[in-house]
Amino acid sequence: MKQLKFFGLLILLMTITAACIMNGEPENTPVPETSVPGTPNIPIDPAPGLGTPAVVVSATGQPTAPATTEPGATVPGGITPQINPGSQPRQLTDSPGEDLDPAWDPNSPMIAYMTTKPGALGRPYDIGAVNSDGSDQRILASGPNQDIGIAGELSWVGKTGQLMTNDRISIHEYMTFDTSKAPFDRASTNGNDAAFTQSLVIAGGMGGDGLSVSRDGLTAMWMIRTSHDPSSWVVTVRTAAVSDLSGQSASEFGRVLLTEGRDFNRGFSMAPDASFFVFSVKSGDGYDLSLRDIFTREEIQRLTTTGASNGALNMYPDVSPDGLLVAFSSRQRRG
Repeated sequence: MKQLKFFGLLILLMTITAACIMNGEPENTPVPETSVPGTPNIPIDPAPGLGTPAVVVSATGQPTAPATTEPGATVPGGITPQINPGSQPRQLTDSPGEDLDPAWDPNSPMIAYMTTKPGALGRPYDIGAVNSDGSDQRILASGPNQDIGIAGELSWVGKTGQLMTNDRISIHEYMTFDTSKAPFDRASTNGNDAAFTQSLVIAGGMGGDGLSVSRDGLTAMWMIRTSHDPSSWVVTVRTAAVSDLSGQSASEFGRVLLTEGRDFNRGFSMAPDASFFVFSVKSGDGYDLSLRDIFTREEIQRLTTTGASNGALNMYPDVSPDGLLVAFSSRQRRG
């Protein structure tokens, strides 16, 4: 019987939490014998690289043994996060408007994010950056002063220096930005230029609303909807090899992982090698996290249950670089 443990990282208005993904193969999950077309040729293992579970960190910073109901179970070794219980959040940016959707470059201390134009309080958004110590706040790329802007759902393509973004000017499109060209002024309202390459076209301005690239930079996962009317939304989450993306339709290309209606997911993230994914799924009055095999799409484990039990909103998961933990936001239901 697989066990699951949690530890708190930081308590703000929303609690950022990490869930430990346990060792072992999923029960009753068929294992394909070959890789799936359109995805990298990764050896298929229902849970490769998960290793042993991380040790739960207590409020004192000392590792404590995970509880278990399995007879004769022993406490495995694992990763011990270094957490200072007295630490406080540190402000990194000081824009008068909005700085959103941070994405940490795995190859440097740089954090990219969506940012409003100088002096503006809202959209359109450009691509900003700041170092993790708060130094060198800057603009990586600016776009035309119209619509939603060139920044959204930012995700780094491994250690390549390429950054995928949702460009929502004129037409909506998932673009790949070569950050070595920064600072860059994007004058085009759509399509390719010297720094931006069109990866997927979002037909009809349907938003997109979700993008994740595996940390090895090989696989992309994106969300697309088919209507502007929430009552008739059909949302699909799709995946394909990054190397195969060359301006195809986001609603037609790739392999479908999920098909959803009005109660669509609230965020998703892939394993470092794209062997599994975690997404936030409607559960009771709230949302819970589901761990699934990316090849079979079968659920390996439900990582949270408080969405179903008391309406908690467990959302926006992010799988750690080693594939052992999932960080996510959790907001308890009020009233």
